[in-house]
Amino acid sequence: MIHWSSIVIHNFSRNLSESLHDLMMIQTGMDNFAGDVELLLHEQSRLNTDLQEGLTQTRMVAFSTLMPRLRQQEKHRVNCKSR
Repeated sequence: MIHWSSIVIHNFSRNLSESLHDLMMIQTGMDNFAGDVELLLHEQSRLNTDLQEGLTQTRMVAFSTLMPRLRQQEKHRVNCKSR
């Protein structure tokens, strides 16, 4: 005859085993998530570096040097409209 305490211990052991399995599955999911986040952060860092390099290579010119060209383009635009 099975003793009542052995049934309780068996149920407790089974529940503990299921909980351990659930925790292992959560840990696996978290490890995968952490790996994905690490890859995304690395990609973002690379994109930021590329952007900074692109910005530092952008040619900066004084606005006053563009005025003759802008005036010429505006004059051309007005002439085209009047035709």
